[in-house]
Amino acid sequence: MRRWSVFGLSLGIVTGCSSVPTSVLLHIEAASGVGAVEQVQLSVFDATHVAVDKQRRPEAPDPEGVLPSDVVLFPPTPGALRVLVHAYRGGAFVGEGAALVSAQESTQVSVTIVVRAGRLPDADKDGVPDDVDNCPDVPNPEQKPCRRDGGVDAGDGSVDGDGQPPRPDTGDGEALPDGPGPDTPCPLQLAAYVDGDGDGVGRGAQVSVCAEQGKLPAGYSDTSDDCDDNDSTVWRQVTAYPDLDGDGVGSPRTRADWRTGSQTGNDTAGGTVNWSSTSAVGSSDNNRARVSLMRGEDSAYLTVTDFGFSIPSDASIDGIVVEVERSATGSIDDNAVRLIKGGAFVGNNLGSGSNWPSSDDTAYYGGSSNDWNASWTPSDINSSGFGVGISAHGDNGGSPTAPRDALIDRVRIRVYYRFASGGAKLCIGSSLPSGYVNNSSDCDFDDGTQWQLLTGYPDGDGDGYNSKNPTQVCSGSSLPSSYSASPGTDCYDQNANARPNQTAYFASHRGDGSYDYNCDGSESRENITGRCLVSAVTAYAGLKSGSTGATCTVASGSLRICTGSTTSSETSCGATWYEVNSNYYYADSACATLIGPGVSTETQRCR
Repeated sequence: MRRWSVFGLSLGIVTGCSSVPTSVLLHIEAASGVGAVEQVQLSVFDATHVAVDKQRRPEAPDPEGVLPSDVVLFPPTPGALRVLVHAYRGGAFVGEGAALVSAQESTQVSVTIVVRAGRLPDADKDGVPDDVDNCPDVPNPEQKPCRRDGGVDAGDGSVDGDGQPPRPDTGDGEALPDGPGPDTPCPLQLAAYVDGDGDGVGRGAQVSVCAEQGKLPAGYSDTSDDCDDNDSTVWRQVTAYPDLDGDGVGSPRTRADWRTGSQTGNDTAGGTVNWSSTSAVGSSDNNRARVSLMRGEDSAYLTVTDFGFSIPSDASIDGIVVEVERSATGSIDDNAVRLIKGGAFVGNNLGSGSNWPSSDDTAYYGGSSNDWNASWTPSDINSSGFGVGISAHGDNGGSPTAPRDALIDRVRIRVYYRFASGGAKLCIGSSLPSGYVNNSSDCDFDDGTQWQLLTGYPDGDGDGYNSKNPTQVCSGSSLPSSYSASPGTDCYDQNANARPNQTAYFASHRGDGSYDYNCDGSESRENITGRCLVSAVTAYAGLKSGSTGATCTVASGSLRICTGSTTSSETSCGATWYEVNSNYYYADSACATLIGPGVSTETQRCR
């Protein structure tokens, strides 16, 4: 580590003393990308001029490199200093760094300067970077006092060359206009940002402002991230999550609430009979659009578009719900309900065959995760060409000669979507607005009683036994009553007959191919009295008892087994037994031919 000293803002050697002098310890280091530095050049500016002019350290290049190093400044009086460091390698400039310093009496102040590759911003091209230039908009390489009107000291004792003493500052922090007499000199210009709304946070391009006793004047700030500089109640942008159901937990999914369309009309792609009073569907006020249909007739599409949505451009659409408040004076059902994109019908017809009610009722089409089998972008939804078409059908009920009326009071649409960045970008003040939270783990953003995934063991089939297998369920503070926190004993939770201690036998499997209905891990067959198994391959074969070994005979013409059929072991669960003369026999049903009266079947049951 190298250390040099500057005494009285001129170079000298540090000597010991009993008290701490007024001094500044500069620690100089190189940023990544600068590389080796063999020599640095130091310039120091005080309030009136260049105090140290491009002093080099060391005097000759050091092949071993000179950074990091320390420099000690000994200013004759306390006050503001501006320090500029240039770095060189092989005599060529490689980078520079700058810092503002406030020297304090009988104190050593420590400041770090990082040398960065290349030149620092210098708007007026006078060789003094904007960070330490007292007059950054007017070339002033000697750093004489900078007037508030943008000029510099004329060198004759005044600040504008008219020989008159400086005019007193009014104290309002604003630049004095040109006029008779000089302006007040500005001892230090600082980089700042305009704070238009006075909330302490600025915005826009960086400007140079005259500091008042080391402080920025009103209307300026040293920060630049105000997201709305016209509103003092907001200044920071955050990502937050909507809490639609008020349970205190947010979600990356949200919805644009119900909206009505502003454009209505008829489209005969649905049918030939037009609706009247189509504009009445904008509100639930008992003013209705109407169409009169005969049996078997279809109406035109009542089209409703231009819903005025403003879905964020980077969102993805999850689902669309259409709400129709409708009624009928006779037998009416849906012919078609389809969405409109860019003025054209797209996706599935979600119309229902259910009859419309005789008084106003609300029907819903689609869902929060139903895209109607069409692709959607936010611009599609926000477009005036987005909407829905509804066509009614005169069904087969009622008189074939009497017309029946379909009536629609209101049509609305709700859109569900998710944020591309996970949450909504909000410009806020000290706290989030109502309806937004900082977390996004809600498993059901429409139900305030459910917000977290819990692990439980369900009783899915309602037989009183919980499953052995865990699952996750969207719940509130605790598991629903149909779930247990501990493993259950039910071996198959999708069939209420499959449960521990089951005593009955069943002819078909429980749902997964297994006949283990009593959950003991095996399949037990129910005994059939007189059961016989096929053992020969000739017609009218003799049969052998499967359980006792007794010989069974077959009455001629009662049971015939086709050639090649053989079974020599116990039959499987669910297989068919044939009963002849009160005895049961088993044969492959694909090749067994049953002849004569008195033949019946029974299925092998198991548990």
